[in-house]
Amino acid sequence: MAKRLSRDEAKLHLVYLVARSDYKSGGWFGIGEGDLITDEEEKYLESVSKKEKIKIDWSVLLDQMGDWVDNEEELWAKACNVMKRASKSERLNTLHYMNGMAHASREDDDESNVSDIEWDLVLRTSKELDVYDEYLDS
Repeated sequence: MAKRLSRDEAKLHLVYLVARSDYKSGGWFGIGEGDLITDEEEKYLESVSKKEKIKIDWSVLLDQMGDWVDNEEELWAKACNVMKRASKSERLNTLHYMNGMAHASREDDDESNVSDIEWDLVLRTSKELDVYDEYLDS
């Protein structure tokens, strides 16, 4: 059983889950049929970590991802539960990072870079974190 997620880990997991929700081949952490996230998405995840000055042990984060790779809903729920305790501005900031991840690689088409699957996850998370209206207005 994985340890409890820190707020930084929860934030990165939510951003990661956007990439994981709709992926294409040619990326990182390949496990067979496709890759979990693209190289562009990996770079974006690293940039979020740097921008937020998150001191993360990537081996622990990857281990946590591995624990839940077959149950993304459980990882999403655990990360949301942690982020619910964050300030409203931090919750909104996390959603902006999630949206940025959705734009990190063109997995939908040239007109709408964000796939419906990714957008639905961002909106569902905004509702779960009780900042839906504020997020849509930002």
